[in-house]
Amino acid sequence: MKDINFFKSITCVLFCTLFSLKNSKAATVQDSIRPLQIGDVLPDSVWSLIPKETSTELIILDFWSTYCSACLEAVPHMENLARQFKGRLNVVLVNPFELKKQIDTRMAATYKRKSSYGLAMGDIFRQLPHIEGHPIFLQLFPANSVPHHVWLDGCGKVLYITDGHNATPAHVTSVLNKKQPEMALKNDYLFHELNRKPVLLPASELVPTFYYSAFIPFCRFSSSGTAQLDSAKGFFRNSTYNLDVISHFLRAFAPDKGPNKGTGMLYLILNTNLKDSLNQPTNMDLYDAWRKRYCFTYEIVWPYKEKDNWRDKYRHDLNDFFGREFGIIGQIERRELSFYVLKAKKNALKALLSTNGSVNRTNIQDDSLTLVHSAFRNMDTFLSKRLTDDDKGLYFLDETDLDAETFVNVNLQMDNRGHLAALSQQLKRYNLYLVKEKRKLDVLVIKDR
Repeated sequence: MKDINFFKSITCVLFCTLFSLKNSKAATVQDSIRPLQIGDVLPDSVWSLIPKETSTELIILDFWSTYCSACLEAVPHMENLARQFKGRLNVVLVNPFELKKQIDTRMAATYKRKSSYGLAMGDIFRQLPHIEGHPIFLQLFPANSVPHHVWLDGCGKVLYITDGHNATPAHVTSVLNKKQPEMALKNDYLFHELNRKPVLLPASELVPTFYYSAFIPFCRFSSSGTAQLDSAKGFFRNSTYNLDVISHFLRAFAPDKGPNKGTGMLYLILNTNLKDSLNQPTNMDLYDAWRKRYCFTYEIVWPYKEKDNWRDKYRHDLNDFFGREFGIIGQIERRELSFYVLKAKKNALKALLSTNGSVNRTNIQDDSLTLVHSAFRNMDTFLSKRLTDDDKGLYFLDETDLDAETFVNVNLQMDNRGHLAALSQQLKRYNLYLVKEKRKLDVLVIKDR
């Protein structure tokens, strides 16, 4: 076995050497750096920056930023992944946006604000090798969002460019065994180009503007939405990339008026046999296959004078397209639902209000909530997730009239059984209380056609 591994290492070294010799001359005459694609090999100057061992078969470049909470929360997982495949996998943290000094300063402030990350200043570098302050990585692998993962073989060949959720033991095992797991390409360069122009609108100035709406199957870049108004040409454009079916319905049926205008703040009832299929899978190994089936891009180019009515067309298109594709439609219905209603007594704001502006901390766990000079909306989020039960028809409603962005200090604990009596007792400390009541509200119902 040792001889076989040695032979594999020698073969890899020889291949890399020959490939480098072949491409070194081309690199010297290259006028500009182009983004690398699947199958390309890193330039020698960049490959030399990446920490690796002779036995390394796979490298994951984990692009991150101190401003990305998801990146920080994922570090322990990436450490465990590197530990599980030690000797075969290298995980390298790449931050092309910030210098080491900036990172240390930001991490120190972040730890004070949200210690639940478990990362004190410098701890983010405790196990994983890291590269920072090299913009060349951003030129080779444009990242519109992070985490952004680049998978390389032991010779620097680009195998995959993916979202962070793809870094699972099952996917790493498949790649090491020369199999091809289903991982969607994260093409932020293409996303950047599409932000500049519509997906379908002709680029030629000779073709007059025409109006259309279209659904496009899952595209190979990150989910996001953009809108463009062009009164000079007389059209309004709105493109929503790679949104799942439920999110499309929520966006289209979002309130047109009031404080929640256009935000998708609706109570949702799934009354369809596809309920389990439409919801995002909890197993992230299945996530990209689910995205390819249930995520779509919607684009509308509409007369500018009709721009305020584009959601009417959006709703019509959703019911027409998803009615044919999945046999489902969405509509607003007046329903009587059961709610856990959060209410406030007269001095609730005084009991909650934070006067300490020097420390900010938000720690949301499955069974506890700690807010120190943190927005009140975080408390609503915690209670909504713990109290809502779609199967039982129970929902959460905030009727406190407190500003969602008010800074508060709150500490709540919930046991595994989620006893409401214990929770209600804790809320009394802040002059808040929960009651179970029925309300008639407009809700979005997605149902079989």
